[in-house]
Amino acid sequence: TILLGASTAHRSHYNQLYFSCLSLTLSRIWRSPVVVPSTLYILMRAPSREQYPTTRTSCLVAFAIAVFLGMLGTSISVCGPSCPSNSCPSAPYEYCQVLWNIKRVFFREGSPPPVDVSETTSDADTPKKKPRKNLWKKLFRRRHRSKKETSSSISQYPNAFAYEAKALPRDQAVLLAELTNSMKENVPDFEKRVAVVPWGGPGGSSWFSGDGSMLTTYLKIMKWPEDLTAKFPFKLCPKGCNSDVAVAHSLEWREKYKPWCMSPAGIKENTKGYAYTRGHSPSLKGDNTGYSLVWLRFPIHSVDDPIQWVRAVINTLDRAIADSLQRTSGKVGRFNTVFDGQGFTLSQLFGMGPIKRMITMLQDHFPDRLGIILMANFAKPAQIMVNLVKPLITKDVREKLYLLPDEPEARKDMLHAVIGEKHVPYYLGGTDEYRFDTNEYYSSKKHQCTDAESTEYVNTMPYHAS
Repeated sequence: TILLGASTAHRSHYNQLYFSCLSLTLSRIWRSPVVVPSTLYILMRAPSREQYPTTRTSCLVAFAIAVFLGMLGTSISVCGPSCPSNSCPSAPYEYCQVLWNIKRVFFREGSPPPVDVSETTSDADTPKKKPRKNLWKKLFRRRHRSKKETSSSISQYPNAFAYEAKALPRDQAVLLAELTNSMKENVPDFEKRVAVVPWGGPGGSSWFSGDGSMLTTYLKIMKWPEDLTAKFPFKLCPKGCNSDVAVAHSLEWREKYKPWCMSPAGIKENTKGYAYTRGHSPSLKGDNTGYSLVWLRFPIHSVDDPIQWVRAVINTLDRAIADSLQRTSGKVGRFNTVFDGQGFTLSQLFGMGPIKRMITMLQDHFPDRLGIILMANFAKPAQIMVNLVKPLITKDVREKLYLLPDEPEARKDMLHAVIGEKHVPYYLGGTDEYRFDTNEYYSSKKHQCTDAESTEYVNTMPYHAS
């Protein structure tokens, strides 16, 4: 306490570090003579007389007190501005790392310092290494994350990564076969109609995959009903429907809504790029088969046309799924979403009606396509908005919401784990300098339509218009 009090008078973290090191090392100087060279080095590294005139005098006093305590065999437990604990939470992490290394190297004791939230494995899981010969490097070295720690951080977000598809259990395989036959028998011209509504529009990936993976997403949401009867879609079948109703319902929606279609009014609504897809998440294999990335920046735009605002979001998700299917030869078809709430204000809430209709579309026609949602820069107004939306989404989706931490290192680690370093945009502190450009993003003429075509579903499919 005396040593830390004296060092605080100089109001310098470095002075406090010197005295803390002295109190730790000299308290057992007789038991560990090897610490003498490092102690002298610390004394020599003290600030110059011109910077702090009383520093060297204080060092001598500290030296004398520490030697006296060392003769008594007293061990000093150091805490204060150099150790971020409950009593001093604002101190830099590096100081506590140094002190912990000192205690571990010299005295074979001491618990590890508190780690960043990005650290996911305990020291017990990390293989112990023999001390290095270089004493100074041993004191001030920084811990580096091992491969085991990296893979562990990825395992925190299992829904964000693609895994090898496993063969379905026999009972589920039977249900899948039954639903496939039911669709072909009960839906008129099923295969012809499917051919003209691919993911991403003309030239995209087939909406109805031959391997049954598309129907599997519906059955998974329905919890694999034994009699193929489920309360899905939730709004359409509150008392239960046959499973083929849900698939036929989505087919009709794709025919009438045309999610790949963007009209001049829709393109104008998304001029600033509040919704777009770019890049993909890392793959567990190390290739390019990771989920597509969807970027939502709603606060940068004030809604002019709610119908076109919803269409821009739906179109982005449809494009993302098409991109994922193309990169994985039709095997994956999923996306992760980053929602940036920077600058959001309550005045930007334009009504819950369009949001409810959009959520209904996503639940009915994009089952099991979402990986996770990372929410960044969510101040109080943005949190209020999320709390209003949460009751509208299912428990499964709510469990896929992750709030990005504010601490820079923890945020960076989370973004790199889920998104990949090269895809983190500049507005989240990354290196990707991509700027959204409507002419480039919506350059394909075959994916454009008229304003009338983009809104005709209001009359042809009123289920999604109310």
